[in-house]
Amino acid sequence: MGARGSVTAELAAALPVVVLLLTAGLAALSATTTQLRCVDAARETARAAARGEADPVAVGLRTAPAGASIRVARVDGLVQVTVSVPAASRLWPARIEATAVIEPEPGPDRGPNPHLRPQPEPALGSSPGPGPGSGSGPGPGPGSGSGPGSRPGLRAGPRP
Repeated sequence: MGARGSVTAELAAALPVVVLLLTAGLAALSATTTQLRCVDAARETARAAARGEADPVAVGLRTAPAGASIRVARVDGLVQVTVSVPAASRLWPARIEATAVIEPEPGPDRGPNPHLRPQPEPALGSSPGPGPGSGSGPGPGPGSGSGPGSRPGLRAGPRP
């Protein structure tokens, strides 16, 4: 076997590895694109629910990947949206999920949104401890989520 034969043998041995790496790269790119679309859908749905729109899930489904499920809930007075979709690749047998949390916009004419399901309260004795703004003293203070430097939709406080 000459030089030509050894090149052919090396190519035959390396070609499955190249195909596997290419397939894995395309699967990772697909999963990343799906993740970004889930993040966009969660954000858009949360904004629509915070504004009090009639059907925030329909807003999210316009940007969500095909086959996605959208769950909208109210947790501790905040709107929480979770978008979940099965991964489209056999190499990645998991679910891709994104969550967005936002504070509802105030408005006197806004009634309860039927798409927001209240979450059950934690059982007695299982309180996570003092939350943001639980300090003593009058008015907003550090960690209260209001005042200069605070951003709507975000809560300050100690990390768990």
